[in-house]
Amino acid sequence: MSLWLSSSNVSTTAFTCTSTQTILVAVIISLLLRYAWDQVRKGRNLPPGPVGWPLLANLSVLRRSAHASLAELSQRYGDVTSLYIGRRLVVVLSSYAVIREAFVKQGDVFAGRPQLFIDDLSDEHKGIITTDGRQWKQLRKFALVALRQVGMGKPKMERLIADEVSGLLGMFRDTGGRAFDPRRAVVTSVANVVCRMLFGVRYEHDDADFAALLHDLDATFELARNASVLNFAPLLRFVPGGAARRDYVAIDAGVQRLKAFIDAHVGAHEATYDPGHARDITDLFLAEMKKADADAEVYNVEQLKIFLLNLFVGGTMTTFLTIRCSLRFLSEHKSIQKKVQAELEEVIGSGRLPRFQDRKNLPYTEATIMEVQRFGPVVPLGIVHCNTEHTSLRGYEIPKHAVVFANIWSLHMSKEFWGDPETFRPERFFDGTGSLMRPDNLLPFSIGRRVCPGEALAKMELVLFITSILQHFTLTLEAEEELPRDAARGKAWNKKPIAPAAYYITARVRC
Repeated sequence: MSLWLSSSNVSTTAFTCTSTQTILVAVIISLLLRYAWDQVRKGRNLPPGPVGWPLLANLSVLRRSAHASLAELSQRYGDVTSLYIGRRLVVVLSSYAVIREAFVKQGDVFAGRPQLFIDDLSDEHKGIITTDGRQWKQLRKFALVALRQVGMGKPKMERLIADEVSGLLGMFRDTGGRAFDPRRAVVTSVANVVCRMLFGVRYEHDDADFAALLHDLDATFELARNASVLNFAPLLRFVPGGAARRDYVAIDAGVQRLKAFIDAHVGAHEATYDPGHARDITDLFLAEMKKADADAEVYNVEQLKIFLLNLFVGGTMTTFLTIRCSLRFLSEHKSIQKKVQAELEEVIGSGRLPRFQDRKNLPYTEATIMEVQRFGPVVPLGIVHCNTEHTSLRGYEIPKHAVVFANIWSLHMSKEFWGDPETFRPERFFDGTGSLMRPDNLLPFSIGRRVCPGEALAKMELVLFITSILQHFTLTLEAEEELPRDAARGKAWNKKPIAPAAYYITARVRC
């Protein structure tokens, strides 16, 4: 017994010494690598930024509030910051001036899209969102023409949106003043606008299959926004039981369900296609495919499916989340809600639904919508860019294919520009004479070559949905997950997603 104990103690001591030496060597090597990495950065004249540890390389900034973490770095290092995340060089732009310099003055250079894991998982480097070069230019041109052909910016589109607005008002009215979560009703109405443009169909609010699809879309979109660590360290998806593994499995499953939805619509259109009668954007794309001089690399069925997926997800989620934010903010800020309602009563009354052309006579309502977009940016880091060639920006070298983020959240929450960015206050958009202003620091749709192609549609939807809801109902916040109030919102949101937590409201009928 004593011999066994003695041998065990010796073995344990030896093991402890060996382990300590191994750890010490690993620490020394890591420090040397970090020092060498720092010297390489200095020699390349990259924008300033944190060095990060080898292998890990600043992965910690990619938590749920990456926008806030990167904003903190910009306060320390400046409006052009660089850091390595995994093996990728990331450049963060955090002021309007530098974003404009990159995306407008050097628009062609910074119009690229980097190949990132989650994007490739969903888009397979096809479609209009994650591509660049000739393919993207042709698809963007087609998208703008096709959107106009199905009515974007025309009275036809306003009538289509008004149909869905009426359906949404009916859903609100059917709650009978009881507390409810508005997500399902709002996302169904917004998605129907997009479905009618893309596929020529709409779905009823009680369609269980469509509701399940939209639930998956909402969950997958939120996961993809918050699982960006997979873009820079995709091997983490193989770690059993890890958060990255769970996110990957959920995102992949959600993407496959969305693709099946798109595939079904494309198949139905191919089977019933009439070259003399284009019903929607899907038919317009099929017509382009059948032209004798069509570019087969751009106009093919696989491209069509991803193109439609891009428009369905982008056109639904951005507008839905903005409306959802507006209902949340206005149900909390009752005095602002009353001012909007008073303006609507004065300008429109109760005898008809608001029209898009009314907005020029609704400055406070317009300011309130802009404040919603400022206070709750749906994509706080924008859609990621890359530079397609080596370039310089503000005197720093930007190597080819750097990952470039425009930190929209940093612009929208700049204390230097807004004064009190953590307060929800539409009055900030009026000058000393009472005229409505549209400040440069408000960039809900980005700028430059990659500006959102559906901006006109989104603006019309926001005006028509939000004004119609407030014309007909008074909203009251009844219950929500824990969410800080105005005074602490900016700091607290550093640890929270941009989209509001689940909440319940009541909608009391006004007219």
